[in-house]
Amino acid sequence: MPTVPVSPSAAEHYFGFGKQSAKGTGVAPAFFAAFVEELQARPGKNIREIQEGGTGPYIARGVTDLYVPTWRFAAALRPDVAAAIYAFFLGTAGVPAGTGAPYTHTLTNASGRPVWTSFERNIGDEIIERIVDGFITEIVLDIRKRDQGPEAMLEVSGTGLSLAVVSAAADSYEADRPFLRSDAAWKVDNAAVTNIERARVVSRWVHDEGMTTDAVTRADATKVQFQTDVEVVTLWSTAAEALAYKEIHYPVVAGDGSGTAPSERVHQPSATNSFEVDFNYTDREFKLNLAKVLWKDAEISEPNPSATEACRLTRRGVLIAATTPVTVTAKNTRSTNYLA
Repeated sequence: MPTVPVSPSAAEHYFGFGKQSAKGTGVAPAFFAAFVEELQARPGKNIREIQEGGTGPYIARGVTDLYVPTWRFAAALRPDVAAAIYAFFLGTAGVPAGTGAPYTHTLTNASGRPVWTSFERNIGDEIIERIVDGFITEIVLDIRKRDQGPEAMLEVSGTGLSLAVVSAAADSYEADRPFLRSDAAWKVDNAAVTNIERARVVSRWVHDEGMTTDAVTRADATKVQFQTDVEVVTLWSTAAEALAYKEIHYPVVAGDGSGTAPSERVHQPSATNSFEVDFNYTDREFKLNLAKVLWKDAEISEPNPSATEACRLTRRGVLIAATTPVTVTAKNTRSTNYLA
């Protein structure tokens, strides 16, 4: 047992995850997240308090009603771990292409049940908890210049159906370096853009995860809706930023921007209304493509005589239906299918 207070930065702490072979079969981690912020993992125990006649104004007893475990971590975008996270989240990962490293993995969306995954937290080799039948509900890809922490970061959160206390695993971490903001090439509306300052892509699966029977753990989960929000901030340095603002607020036809007043219209973006960020370095790649984006809002920096920064354009949009709405392409040293 510890003889001194446990440090929150102790080397023994870890958070790992691994794909299960079947629902109900927990596994030790195959991947470990080099988390950079507070690691959150909650058993989610709910005790129902019961009051009844004969006990006066006091609670008579409690009954364990339901466990809803949750977790969240943030980590740098790395070639292998990031691909694993998106494979487990999206649900489809075919046989990687290539006869030698780097291998190319193509990851896309799949409906139905989530990819059953075990998530495991170790606190000082004293508390090792495993969420069994877990699944990822949301991924945030946040890219910006920071005073501290990685420039390209994943914020990943999820839940699970059951819990277990297990023995510690031997943790190991990906050797490839994280991607940098300078590794990224950008496309907005199918055109290369070089003046993007920051971007944030929030993708989530909405699940029916409240399926309960007579147990204190939930019985099942299934995917219901897929949603993605994207925010892109560019330096206002060319006429393209002004046109992008007008196209969103004053269109006559799609991609026009020649209108002079608001008008009612149906927004059905074409394949050119899209977003893509492609990280590359030395045979390593992570590319996220959103095939169709409906740009819903745009803001420009307001005039300010005392401002200390140049003007920016901020665009916000949502993913809409397409043949393949989301595609992640990853190149790394892993020769096997993430979901095999």
